Amino acid sequence: MTNGIAKDGLSVEDLAWRTQARTALQEHNHAALDALLAPHEQAWLDGARTLPGIRWRLRNVQDKALTLDERLQQAQRWVAAAPHSYYAWLRLGACWQDAASELRSADVAALVEDSQWLAAQLASDHAVYAYLQAIPLSSRPALALDGIKRITSYLREPNWLLALQAGQPAQSDEAALAEHYPQAWPQALQLLSRFGAPLQELPDSLPPLLRGRSQDDFDAPLAYWMRLVLEQRPDDLSTLEDTLYFLYPRWGGSHEAMEDFIEGSWCRGLDLAQSNALRWRKAQDWLAESPQRDDSETVAAQERAYAQILDWHLDRNLRAEVLTQRAGLRYRLGRIEEAEDDVQWDAQHMQAVFEDLQQAWALDRDMVLHEGLSNLEACTWFAHVDGAEALFAQVVDYAAREGDSAIGLLWAATAIEHGLLGQKADPVRAAPLLQRALKLAQQDNTSAVTFAANLFCDVSQAAGLSLLQRMAEAGDAGAMSALCDLYKGRLGGRDQPQFVDAGKAAYWQERAVEGGDLIATYNLGVRLVAAGGAENEARARELYLRCLDEAEAGERVWGPTCRNLACLALDGQNDAHKREAVERALIPLWWRGDDDDKVWAAGYLADIYHAGNGVPANAFLALTWLQRASEIDPEYVDVVRMAPLINGEGRWFGASRARKQQEQDRQQVDSATWALTFGQRSQDSDLTAV
Repeated sequence: MTNGIAKDGLSVEDLAWRTQARTALQEHNHAALDALLAPHEQAWLDGARTLPGIRWRLRNVQDKALTLDERLQQAQRWVAAAPHSYYAWLRLGACWQDAASELRSADVAALVEDSQWLAAQLASDHAVYAYLQAIPLSSRPALALDGIKRITSYLREPNWLLALQAGQPAQSDEAALAEHYPQAWPQALQLLSRFGAPLQELPDSLPPLLRGRSQDDFDAPLAYWMRLVLEQRPDDLSTLEDTLYFLYPRWGGSHEAMEDFIEGSWCRGLDLAQSNALRWRKAQDWLAESPQRDDSETVAAQERAYAQILDWHLDRNLRAEVLTQRAGLRYRLGRIEEAEDDVQWDAQHMQAVFEDLQQAWALDRDMVLHEGLSNLEACTWFAHVDGAEALFAQVVDYAAREGDSAIGLLWAATAIEHGLLGQKADPVRAAPLLQRALKLAQQDNTSAVTFAANLFCDVSQAAGLSLLQRMAEAGDAGAMSALCDLYKGRLGGRDQPQFVDAGKAAYWQERAVEGGDLIATYNLGVRLVAAGGAENEARARELYLRCLDEAEAGERVWGPTCRNLACLALDGQNDAHKREAVERALIPLWWRGDDDDKVWAAGYLADIYHAGNGVPANAFLALTWLQRASEIDPEYVDVVRMAPLINGEGRWFGASRARKQQEQDRQQVDSATWALTFGQRSQDSDLTAV
């Protein structure tokens, strides 16, 4: 979506406004806060396109260093103290919308558990309710209507809202959901409890403009809510962009539907630059994912697409966005890692990355700070592109003033404390910047530990070590783990023999495991298995399970932990542990791993179900997993080994007997195993032998 920042980034006036707004909210000066917001909303309602606009201002009323839980509680206090504040209800709705997104998770839809869907829907009820409360408080409630449109497009319209619009009383779905999802419902309530309880009181009526919804409007909810928004604020690009997103094929739309939308009556009032902004959003359906370096055909297609888009008439902030995103593609082409921890840099591609970011910086500083800094960092410290350090220093200087970028503030604090990037060394000035940087890093998943390791390896050992020690002493388990690695003689993928100290390494590893660092926890598990013995292996299993409980799929330790837990359990004698490894390690590795993980897990599972190792032998499931492994790599060692056994080759009537057994065993698969194996796939799907 449009980021709303002008050429030079946030101005002194914008930063002063943000400080005033956050201070007013913190000090409960709600009248002053409303007065700060109202003129900018009115300008937007009147058609102004000044940047930053009202949406940016509403998002930035609350400090980004606060956790989502804290922001929600703050918005609830605002509503309680100022129940007639339109903006208070808008922020409360937005916070509940963020909660719904977090509860549902960013995983692909097929992998989101029922409990997560239910919890997210319960949070969305709160969001819709808040936006409904906002509507009567404004003569032109476009922002409140837009909030309903966004949350219901993502998580459907609440049944109680549909009932009210159909002239019926609102009724809670809780009893029906609890009955229909007897296992998932309690889990959903537990997930939601972080933020609160289900909506306690449903509205008994609706604002007049939402009454009398026609059947056509019930049948086309996305168009209905968009129309209501545009009636209040015509030609709003952000609303149209959001609608276009839900026409992506992944949501059941198509590229043809997107093009028809852009060329149709809804967008007729847009100027050329705005129409091109929609075309750029359409292109994001396939440009947002950068291809691998060896996929030359897709790489060439993306480069052509970017070149064509940059020939369009674009607003300067959008041009900066396109350039910054193309820099990300070129970064992936320029970074060559043929062996683990051995990264090489292609000079031509990294020069192109720098040139894109240099152009983007001249157009929109915030875009480079918030979307392109890591790529500029690579140009500066890893690829050593001429001129990159000078631009990097400018971005870091801006970050110190802008104050809401975790990685930018980490660099600013480091430069100011240690006198880097042309800064005068000033530890006193650096201290509050670092404190804020570390708080922001926790909120936006920026790894301050990775930053410190890169700093140590490529910029300043003294500065990197100082930051790691400071974070570790403050209780950061990741920093403790990094110090353990350093004193074992390796950090940031590089040998550091001069730092080897067995005593310090053992000390920091123990502290890191106690503090919950997953890398240290995983490494200790590996060491215990290597040492052997039943007691060590039992402890290793506990450590691996802790990693699986706390790591997200795709995190560094997750895939190796799945493999190690499976091997540890299935080489042992405990059937309960074997079943646990199948359900918690191997099957999740298939669903969420990369292709190497998938083929390894599928081959292992084919063997397990064929032999009945820890699970009942099942010819149908053995065939299923063999097919899945074969689809990825028909020459994979387990496919070649297991195919003759599972397909009955080499036996009298072996193939027909194998098929008969597979058909029989299909009926023996219990519902829980079926769900783990196939997800949403129905039991009437056909499978054939490899």
